[in-house]
This record gives sequence, structure tokens and C-alpha cells, in this order.
Amino acid sequence: MTSAIVVSRLGPRLASRLMVRAAGPITRGGGTYETSPHRSAGHQTRRHLSWRKKTFKSQLWQHPGAQTDMGDSSNKKLKMANHDGDVKRFDEVFHQLVTKLIDEDAKNPEISDAMVRFRQVLEYNCPGGKRNRGLSVITSYRFLVSSDQLTEENIHRAMVVGWCIEWLQAFFLVLDDIMDQSQTRRGQPCWYRVEEVGNMAINDACYIESCIYRLLGRFCRGQPYYVDLLELFQGTTYKTIVGQSLDLITSPDGKVNLSNFTEERYNAIVKYKTAFYSFHLPVAAAMYMAGITSKESHENAKTILLEMGRFFQIQDDYLDCYGDPAVTGKVGTDVEENKCSWLVVQALRLVDARQRTTLQVCLFVCLFVCLREGWDRRGGEQVQLAGGAGTTAGRRPATSYATGLFVCLFVCGKVGTGVEENKCSWLVVQALRLVDARQRATLQENYGQNDPAKVAAVKQLYQELRLQDEFWKFEESSYSQLMQLINSSSLDLPKDMFVEFARKIYKRQK
Repeated sequence: MTSAIVVSRLGPRLASRLMVRAAGPITRGGGTYETSPHRSAGHQTRRHLSWRKKTFKSQLWQHPGAQTDMGDSSNKKLKMANHDGDVKRFDEVFHQLVTKLIDEDAKNPEISDAMVRFRQVLEYNCPGGKRNRGLSVITSYRFLVSSDQLTEENIHRAMVVGWCIEWLQAFFLVLDDIMDQSQTRRGQPCWYRVEEVGNMAINDACYIESCIYRLLGRFCRGQPYYVDLLELFQGTTYKTIVGQSLDLITSPDGKVNLSNFTEERYNAIVKYKTAFYSFHLPVAAAMYMAGITSKESHENAKTILLEMGRFFQIQDDYLDCYGDPAVTGKVGTDVEENKCSWLVVQALRLVDARQRTTLQVCLFVCLFVCLREGWDRRGGEQVQLAGGAGTTAGRRPATSYATGLFVCLFVCGKVGTGVEENKCSWLVVQALRLVDARQRATLQENYGQNDPAKVAAVKQLYQELRLQDEFWKFEESSYSQLMQLINSSSLDLPKDMFVEFARKIYKRQK
């Protein structure tokens, strides 16, 4: 049977799914990756993917294009082979840094008690995560320099800078958990919820941040990039604070204002609160350490990395609602906390699309009722409409309502903004208004409420709007766009470095 006959009989979506299954897993650089569906709430849901996108992405992974020369031919193999060793060594460096920071000050009897506490602060809050931000400094540095620059001293210094980024994240997260009144972080209670900590966590967060500049001063002072790193960390901290402020302004405690939840505001929050420190900072730091100071190179990297950060945060918002807490390490609370998440922004956008579909159904129902109840009646009598209530139709005969509905359906040819322009009846206009009001009311009444029943109502609306399908479509299209951006914007920077980061976050489950 030809492909044209298959598509005509099964429909393009079903036919494409069958072709994907028949093709098997997609090869990536000698390996395979699973095309299995995402899991959510203990059951599997099917992914609607495009055959064309899958083929395109497979080709990108197998033929990433010409790469920038990175020194010698063995350099790339050396970089990748050292990854596992870097992870182990990175964890060892953490304990060395804590010991250096704490033990020196602990010798002072006046502050020794504080040092005992601060050791606990660092060991509870800084390790335990995925460590992707810190490890990205070492990975980037290996990609950016030649083999002769990969000395023990330089690698150790890159690891210190990597831990500075992990310390910066810990500083943000401790305060963020307090402001959001979150319950868990990385599979354990948030620091402020630990017994006898409470609001002292605010001062603990300040201590964590201060450690960053002590470490940079100790290990990087005297290096040509020292000032660049200081300015980079300070600038990134400022941007993240601005992003947090936007988040708090958009989602104030006790006030749910859905008009704040726009695509533009969401993108601004993601860019400033997440993308700069999570994606741009590690690579930019490694670039300075590798001696890359060109403004153009840094701008090109930033363009790619900020888009990658947006991709990551949208995944995070999806996992907050649909992820498994046993895997993610935290209980999702975006709905209760009135967060301007990607899901609620998409829900508000899709309300309009859903409204038009419902309106189209209403038109047919109203047409049928008019024909059934009022076709033979004389003008001016009551006409029984879809809502069941008698509505006085003025002085127009019932046949005019039927005729008007026919005109609306067959002259317009579709339901959209042209409905009103074609003089639709009052009933159709009200249907449009009421459907919009009903769906928005569901969000307005239930979003941002710490009530399991209300949270369930919001998630039920997400299900009705098929937001999981929207996310899967976004993930595929956005990933393809990200690959294209890497190919077009990396220029003098190694494409493999950016592809490696994208690979780590694509289809992640935590």
C-alpha cells in the first residue's frame, strides 16, 4: 500500500505515528534515545510528534556540521572521556572548599560557634542537586581551550568557579523557598523549615553568597580574568534579583490577577530569573577563563544560552504539574503559589481557541432549536432557545433567527471575529462572552489557592485544554529551533559545546 493511500485512509497524524514506531529509535552519535511517551500521574500518555521533525532532528545529531578547531584532533575525545572523572573530583572539591572556608575562621574563638552552624548551612544547601551549572563550567572550559591548557591547576580553578555558581544558586533557592513558602527542596525539607532554623535562613543565605567572593578572591585573584568574573557574578546576581522581583510583582500573595499572566511577562521573568544564572553564567565564566573576551563572541553565546534557559524553564513548569516528586525531588506548588507559569499562560491563550470551538457548537444547537421550536410560530411570540429559558425575540419572526444563523454559518464560513461583523444575533454574542467567562472563572476562582480541591480543578482544566499535548509540541519545535540557532550563531565557538548542553536537558524528567 502506498504512503499516499495510508495517509488518505488513516489521516496524517495517525499515519505519522505509525511511521515513527516502524522506524524505531533515533540514532544520536552512535547511541540511541528512547522515543517513549512521558509519564504523568502514574500512567503513560502518548506523544504526538511530527515525522518531519524527528527526521530533521536525527540528521542534526548525526551531522552537526563543521566544528571549530579546538586545538588538536585528540582534544575532543579527551574532553568527553574526562566527564565522569570531573564529576567525582567536583564533589571532592566541594568538601575541600568547605573545610578551607570554615576551619580558618573556626580558629577565632569569638566566631567559632557561628562556623559550626555555617558548616551545616553549606553542607545542607549547596550539594545534593544535579550540579549541572557548576559542571558546565568545567565542560565548557574543556571545549574552549587546547589540551596543553588543561593543567591540574586550571581544571581545579574551573571547579572552584563552578562551585561558586552552585553557591549562588543555593543563595537564591534558600531565599526563594522562604518567599514562596515552599515545602521541599531536593527531596528534603526546605532549609527554613528545618527545626530551629526558621527566619535565620535569611542570614544563612547571605553567608552563602559571601562565600562566593571569598573563593574567587582566594583562587582567582591575580588571574587576567579575575575582574571579569567579579563583574559577571555581580551582574548576574543583579539580573536574577530583578527577575525575582518581576515574579513577585506578577504573582502577589493573596491576589490573583490573570491579566498579569502574559507571554511577554513570562518570557521576561524566565530570562532574568533563570536563564542568565543557569545557562549564561557558566559558559561566560569559562569563556573568560579561556581568554575569550570578544564582545561579539559573548553576545553570540548569550543568544543561544538564553533561549536554552527558556526551554529549560518551560520544562520545569511542566514538571511542576506533571512530574513525579520522587524523581524531581520536590512537590510542585506553582498552582497554589499563584505562579506565572507556562501552563497557566498557555491555558489563558487556549481559552480563546476553546471558546471558538464551543461557540461553533452553540451555533448549530441554536439553529436546531430555532427550527424545531419556532419555525411555524408567528412573529413576536416567545422562542425557546438553547438555554431552556423563554426569551422575547422582539418583533422579528422566529424564521429570521433561523435565517440569521444560516447566514452566520454559511456566509462567514468559520467562527471568528467575523461573526459580529456579519450581524450575529444577541444569543451568539452572549455565548461567546459566557464561555470565556466560565473558563476564566475556573482559573480566577481556583488558581493561587492552597486548597487541594481547587488545585485539582485547575489541573482538570489543564487536562481539558490538552496542555500536555501543547507542551510536547512546544518541546519538539523549540528543540529544532534551538539546534538551528546553534548552527547559525555559534560561529567561532564550538557547536559541540552547545549541543552537549542541549542534549542534557532535552526530554529531561527532573
